[in-house]
Amino acid sequence: MAATLPVGELIRMLHDPSPSNRLKALSSASHRPKTPGERGGQALRGALAGCCARDTDPRCRARALSALTSLSCVGDVECVQTALSKLSDALLDMRLAAVDSLSRTARAGDPAVLSAIRARLDEGGQQRNPMAGACRAREANAVRIALVRALGVLLPDSGGAGGGEEARAVACLAEVGGGDWDPEVREAARNVLSSLGRGSLADELRGEEREEWYRDRRIRRNNQLPEACSTMQAALPLCRADRRKAERRGW
Repeated sequence: MAATLPVGELIRMLHDPSPSNRLKALSSASHRPKTPGERGGQALRGALAGCCARDTDPRCRARALSALTSLSCVGDVECVQTALSKLSDALLDMRLAAVDSLSRTARAGDPAVLSAIRARLDEGGQQRNPMAGACRAREANAVRIALVRALGVLLPDSGGAGGGEEARAVACLAEVGGGDWDPEVREAARNVLSSLGRGSLADELRGEEREEWYRDRRIRRNNQLPEACSTMQAALPLCRADRRKAERRGW
């Protein structure tokens, strides 16, 4: 029933005072087929954009962006700009919906979108730190995983020739794959690197992580220094290793 509601009824329900009715309308709109030139289609898109921006219920705002995405084609400027503006929203579901929207509607190679995704990865994830008391990530794991996957989806196919955007994306993914706090996020970034034909780099990052884990375990087992000093002992070789990695990769 929800999937066959006419456009006029959907727009009326989107202005209903009851959040449950608005959510029903948004669910129905999400399942409508994409029909360019449909009568009332532009009015429905306008109502969805308004709901995404101004609805008092945060669930409705996130669902409205998802519904707008489902009705948009690749390269839809309005949808892409709306999603970009929601990447730093306070609501987790909205940020997830924004990343999903960009993955589905942004054109591959769009420099503004790729730059925004890299910026969110740079500021959203606290890098691993061998020092005691390091802060955890500021962004949810689910969002960072979605961001690295979106970066892989939206990277233009260079046919192996590489390029500026590819180099920046690979550098960003390598940084996340080798340094993010959460192991699931690191593995997601390494999987994307493999899908981009950089499997050797992904394997190198995995090997370095294993080496670091064994080194840290050996230091703790040997108990050569008090606990307060062992992390300092671990930090020095890690810093030297980071410099060697940067030199090898040309960063």
